[in-house]
Amino acid sequence: MPDRYPEWRRPVSEGRRIAANSFWLGLAFGGSKFFTIILNAIAGRVLGPAGFGLLGIASALAEVGKLVSGAGLDFLVAREVASEPARAPRLSHDVALIKLLNAAGVYILLALLVATLDYPPVLLPLVLILGSALFIENLSDLLDAVFQGLQRMRVTTVAFLVSGLVLLGTGSAALLSGLGLRAYAMCFVIGFLVRFVVMFIAARRAGLIELGWRGIDRVESRRLVLASLPLLASTGLALIFHRMDLLMLGTLETTAAVGLYTAAVRVIDSVVLVPRVLGTALYPALRKSLQEDPVRARALLTESSRITLTVCSGIAVLVWVLAPWALSVTPGPEFVAAADVLRLLSFGIVLQGLAHVVARLLLAIDAERDFLGAVSVALVLNFALNLYLIPRYGILGAAWATLLANGVSGSLYLLAAWRRGHALAWRAGIGGPLLALAVGAAVSVPVDWPLPAGLRLVLAWALVLVLSGGLRLTDLSRLVDLLRRRPSGTSQ
Repeated sequence: MPDRYPEWRRPVSEGRRIAANSFWLGLAFGGSKFFTIILNAIAGRVLGPAGFGLLGIASALAEVGKLVSGAGLDFLVAREVASEPARAPRLSHDVALIKLLNAAGVYILLALLVATLDYPPVLLPLVLILGSALFIENLSDLLDAVFQGLQRMRVTTVAFLVSGLVLLGTGSAALLSGLGLRAYAMCFVIGFLVRFVVMFIAARRAGLIELGWRGIDRVESRRLVLASLPLLASTGLALIFHRMDLLMLGTLETTAAVGLYTAAVRVIDSVVLVPRVLGTALYPALRKSLQEDPVRARALLTESSRITLTVCSGIAVLVWVLAPWALSVTPGPEFVAAADVLRLLSFGIVLQGLAHVVARLLLAIDAERDFLGAVSVALVLNFALNLYLIPRYGILGAAWATLLANGVSGSLYLLAAWRRGHALAWRAGIGGPLLALAVGAAVSVPVDWPLPAGLRLVLAWALVLVLSGGLRLTDLSRLVDLLRRRPSGTSQ
């Protein structure tokens, strides 16, 4: 195997590495989301609410299958490769076989489930086609984990952008040609296959994978699977938690109603990549500082959580104000009726940001079981709320159920961190952004006040945020100082 690792692991400052990784991850996720937004705009106009709803249900089911078949192994692969790069070929070989065997069983069970439940007949082929696409994506995620372990994020960026362009081109062509939902779903197979090929070629050239069949290392594979079970269970339940509304709407509401709700969810999914990127960039520095300098770790956690929630609350305000316009642009004017749903879901963006930060903290301190317990309770509550609210209030009830369940899950995450001795600071950390958004939401209720609701929301949010110290002029420099391991205000 070529000895290229020393070149990749040249000494670089921690802050510079994190900044570079954040940039490349942001470019990958942001570019991919941009292409998805354009494709959703075309799909919404061509398919209408009913077709868009079918696609949303099929995607939610296929995503659950992808997560279970992936077995939560990618995180462990990245960690193992970071510790011992020479193991990358063997790990990628064994984990790929595990994913293949899992996928065969999972999607057979998923097909039986769809055929048994009261779903439209057209849904089954859609789930199987999208499931095939997501299995290919699962293999790409494995290679992505290897490159993340070596901190080579550029490969991920190139693969995401190339596959996004291919998916946009083939998907829009299939939609505009009137080829139907199945042909459109096949475009995802093509797009994800391109991403896999790009990453496979890069990994092959770097000597990270070896061709040919060889027996699986049963002892090592068993160790990896057992180690991944808590993480698999927690992330799996988290995914079901975030897709519970769509899964239950598919059986309790019409496909047109599901289409409206899916449109609002797609907008939210497009903007929550911000806390995802911030949390991913934070994790390595947080884990290392917890082991070496607990004081710096607490300061890093306080500053990063406050900045993340401030950014998320600003995004939430922006989505609330622009909700009708966002839905009219993507996926189309027919979906503006979901504006109230989108506005309600926008308040959950800051809760998702909080969950991303605290989840990274729990993983950094090896508290996967606490994470699992919190997600399990929130999932049961989410199911009960959806079961009660959807028949009474339709898609607005699903939005309320999701928002309330997000609040409970965030509170349980905070409780788990507190029990582990890592409570997040309130006054210097998360309190300002949460209070600002809560006050803004309170003054935005439809009452006969002189100012428009959107303007009241913006003014109240900004005023409370500044007065509470949630937004400070020194935020960026302070966070960079912490990442670079030097006290704020000192020079190198």
